[in-house]
Amino acid sequence: MRSEPGHGTTFEVLLPQVEPVETDAPESRPVLPTTRAGGTILLVEDEPALRRLGTRVLEGAGYTVLAY
Repeated sequence: MRSEPGHGTTFEVLLPQVEPVETDAPESRPVLPTTRAGGTILLVEDEPALRRLGTRVLEGAGYTVLAY
């Protein structure tokens, strides 16, 4: 994690590399949940376009968003 005043914070997530698993099953599309999420999320983003996008996505998933 790196943090600089006036520049924000950067998090790095390192995941192990894995070999793909071959299956005999046909490729299928993921099943989306039919229930709506609930709750309130505090979204803090200093870039207005990203804040609007995040708000739309989270509200579309059923959350109440407090965006700052």
